Formats: sequence, structure tokens, C-alpha cells
Amino acid sequence: WSTGEKSKTITVNQPGNYSVTISQDGCSFTDQVTIKEVALPDVNLGPDRTLCAGEQAILTAPTGTYTYKWSTGATSSNIEVRASGEYWVEVTNSIGCTIRDEVTVDVKPEPGLTLQQELTACYGEQINVDATTPGATYLWSTGHTTPTVVVTAPTSLTVAITVDGCTYTREVNVVSNECPIIPNIITPNGDGKNDTFVLQGINIDQVEIEIFNRWGASVFKSSKYDNRWAGSGSGMYYYHIRSGQTQKVYKGWVEVVR
Repeated sequence: WSTGEKSKTITVNQPGNYSVTISQDGCSFTDQVTIKEVALPDVNLGPDRTLCAGEQAILTAPTGTYTYKWSTGATSSNIEVRASGEYWVEVTNSIGCTIRDEVTVDVKPEPGLTLQQELTACYGEQINVDATTPGATYLWSTGHTTPTVVVTAPTSLTVAITVDGCTYTREVNVVSNECPIIPNIITPNGDGKNDTFVLQGINIDQVEIEIFNRWGASVFKSSKYDNRWAGSGSGMYYYHIRSGQTQKVYKGWVEVVR
């Protein structure tokens, strides 16, 4: 052999050209073979990982002319994981050499968030939204960093709740019901108290209102009321209010005292 060995077979572990000469009955025959080295895939899934609930991790094996076998059964070069567990991949090159690596993924459980994501209040009513969670910090879309905020219905807002390094974002929708508060007396004397016919608990931008005097004559009409009617003199008046939001009709009387 070109290696100097004289046995029928030799074992080699280096690439290169190898030749052998066989002699028999005074005749010699020479042949050679070339051994090429194919690089093993460099498989490294990285260090063990910790995820927050709802997060995902992409585990990636080297790309190339390889075949893949993951613990999940996948045969692609990468996989997406969301659950705790031990994941491994076997990467095989073109001549059947296989390298394996594994990684542990730990997913933190989501804390018990007691935040109500839909609340109901009367239109224009202030309501307390409570996201209190033990050990948490907060950032509301309003800019507040307190566990609770006070908002006016209707509205929607978000809060980012951070616990143990993980942030959970929740949206809160505050729905408004009509709870109309309609005065039955106004005193337009300029003292800043009860001077106009003010509707509360209802969206006045979506209100059609008509007011009649005691003889049934219309004295005021608006399809977008601004809470500024102050009467046309002292006396009894009768209102007809239609909500554009619910189509409900509210009827009654109001006394103007000057």
C-alpha cells in the first residue's frame, strides 16, 4: 500500500489518494482510490430558553444539503415552539453522517389576570377600571402607571401588565348604556347653576329634541342638541327626545322659573 502496509485491507481516517500494488506469479497490478472528506454539519440549537406565555421560539438547524429529523416529527431546517419541553434535532449529511443537538424550552405560566375586558356604564359616567395583579407594574394607554384608572364611558383602552419580566397586553372596552337624567325644572338666572336644560347619561350628539309650550306650539328643535336651551320665558314646557343611538323616545315636562 502507499501507506507502507502489506495487509489485504487497511483502515484510513484522512482524506487523500491511496494506492495498492498486488503481485502474483511475477505480475503486478496497481490501483488507487481517492478518499474525500465531507464536513459534518455544525448543529447548535443554542442555550436553554425561557419564554413568557404566548411567546414563541424559532429553533434553527444549519441549512445545506442535509436531511432533518426533529423531536416534533418535523423535517424542516427550523421549527416554531410555544410549549415547555426538551427539543432535539438530528441533521444528516449527504453520506449519512448524523449529528444531534438538543435544547430545553421553559414557558412561564401566565399569571391570573382578573381584569374585566368589557365593562358597562351609563353614558358619560366615570368608571374605575382595575387591573390589580400581585407583583405587577402597569402602563395604560392613557399614560397612567397605576393599577387602576378612571375613565368616562364609552371608551376603550389598553394596559400592559408586566409580571416577572413578562408583559401581557389587554384591551378593555367600556360600553355605554343610556341612563338619561332629564331635569324637570331649570332656573336661567345667570348664577351658573341649573341655567339650561342639560341632559345627562345620554349622548347629546345623537339626540333629536323638540320642545313645545303649553299650547302645543314648537318653540325649540334640534337634531344635535348642545345642552344650551334656557326656555322662552317662565312656564311649563313639554319635551320630545329621540335617541339616535337606541331610537328610544323620552317624553315629559320641564318648568322654567326665572
